[in-house]
Amino acid sequence: MMLVIKNKIITVSMKKNGTDVIISDNIRKERFVLDEKTRYVSSKVERFDDKPFSFDAVFGKSSKVSLAGSGKAEKQNKNSIVCTYKTKSGNIKLTWILEEDRLRVFADCNIENCATALTLPGTFRLEKGKDFTSAVPNGQGILHTGKGIGFYRPLQIQGHSHGRSLDMFAQTSGKAALITITESDSDAVLHWEKTSQGKINLMWVQHASMGKLSYTREAVLMFTPPDITSICKKYRAYEIEKDRFKTWEEKIKDRPNIENIFGACRVFLGYQHDEKLDYLASFKKLKKMGIDKAIVYPVYFGNTQDDKDFKKNGIAKWTDLRKIVPDLQKMGYSCGSFIYIVDGPVKKGEKKLEDFALDNKGKPILHWEIKALKWFVYSNAKRFSWARRMIENESKGLEMVHYDVLTTTKIKEDYNSLHICDARGDTESRKKLLEYTADKKMYISSEGFWGRMTKYYDIGNTKYYNALGGDEYCVVPMTMLVYHDSAYQTWWEV
Repeated sequence: MMLVIKNKIITVSMKKNGTDVIISDNIRKERFVLDEKTRYVSSKVERFDDKPFSFDAVFGKSSKVSLAGSGKAEKQNKNSIVCTYKTKSGNIKLTWILEEDRLRVFADCNIENCATALTLPGTFRLEKGKDFTSAVPNGQGILHTGKGIGFYRPLQIQGHSHGRSLDMFAQTSGKAALITITESDSDAVLHWEKTSQGKINLMWVQHASMGKLSYTREAVLMFTPPDITSICKKYRAYEIEKDRFKTWEEKIKDRPNIENIFGACRVFLGYQHDEKLDYLASFKKLKKMGIDKAIVYPVYFGNTQDDKDFKKNGIAKWTDLRKIVPDLQKMGYSCGSFIYIVDGPVKKGEKKLEDFALDNKGKPILHWEIKALKWFVYSNAKRFSWARRMIENESKGLEMVHYDVLTTTKIKEDYNSLHICDARGDTESRKKLLEYTADKKMYISSEGFWGRMTKYYDIGNTKYYNALGGDEYCVVPMTMLVYHDSAYQTWWEV
């Protein structure tokens, strides 16, 4: 006997043991079946360690991942089903709640012997083994047929080619598309893989938070017509509903000078100063060529390392053209700084490490190094301190700021007892930092396109490389179909 919940748009059915889950689009007459072999559960995988979740690792020797298998499903009311599963990797409890136009799936953390990671809910496939096309928010967006070479590309939040730009994906047939959105984005990875068996696994993996599942996780599933525009319009409407969207008109109302972005030539000067170049003369030539409107940056490059240490390591002087800013502004050009404030050096003999985030072993987290110079991840408070200094002093009088890596690095956990913080706290802190900058009436750029952060910044940029194979996929403008009237997406730092 099957348990069933349904409305005019969606039908959900499953066996009483919580397997054979089928969701149906009642309008377009399409059915998607949850693949039991993608319902992963684990309590042995470190946060964001993606290798154990690859197909070959899951079904290989010494696997750290179990399958949910059979459990117990009970209808809670006419619109919800609760499922519990006991596995050798821990227990999980899923609640399926049907609403008017969507299906919400929750993973409860408040159960005995709770697993620390799971797929939510797993990969759905078309009935009878029919192929689906995947719409994946990697870079600007990819439409992938499922053909071609095998790959495993786990996508964490934002990032360049290694990250995702939106918190959704879709699977399409000729009749319908199934969109799956994560609400628990800070600890989620978009698992995108063509396995050695030739199947596409596309699903959300919810990772541990501070070593546990810690908080309830949520995925939202909705149906749309199968075209990419309908998919992105549905997601856009959902993000607007959740108050995670801000239009250019709303931004301009708060910061009128944002209008200077539109139609402007972006002039990227590079990080290091060329002593032999007459920058002002070059800009006058640019003006004579007809470039009447431009965003010029960086006229100042700010960093948390001491300039003397750069010189000791044979690194050239960083760009600083602030003395010609008044001339550039008279020409109608906006000027911006480029600041790197998220990480910094651990001073020799420093033991308290109060300004740094620590990993779960109590060690500072190395993020970047050039020659003998090393940058370790700062605490959120220290990042804010550096941002405040550089915005209010070094960047004073400039119209724009570009935050290096702020919206592209991994969302971190901080185990420092002075300021313990989970990934959700890190996400919130970055949002507050961008809000503070917007309050200074500056327009804001940062590395990486992070869809859910575009309410708080204006220009995201992304590296992109074609690394899947050949003509089995194409690039599609998913980000701009969603955010075309809210943010720009450009090439990396240009």
